[in-house]
Amino acid sequence: MEAFRQYDAGQLSTEKLNAVADRAVLEALHIQVDAGVDIVTDGEQRRSNFFSFIAEKLDGVEIMTLAQLMDVVEDRASFERTLRTMDAPAFAIKNPTVVGPVKLRMP
Repeated sequence: MEAFRQYDAGQLSTEKLNAVADRAVLEALHIQVDAGVDIVTDGEQRRSNFFSFIAEKLDGVEIMTLAQLMDVVEDRASFERTLRTMDAPAFAIKNPTVVGPVKLRMP
């Protein structure tokens, strides 16, 4: 997760992020094999969440924190009320947000 935070902040290249993920996958596989698991999985180490691996392949979509969404919502006051109701940490939760025409950037 630290590698994903560094990558999102522009402090880690895609190649280095992939290297960290490769090591994490091997570690997860070794742990499962050592534990006697019959069917092993990579643990989805290359996914920081369930949507970023898709959103990063699209133009017109950005991953934004709830705090960043405050700048683009139509009804800021209503959005703030919703956040207070949810008791959501505005900087911790990220969402895919359409910010322009959506086009495929890479497969």
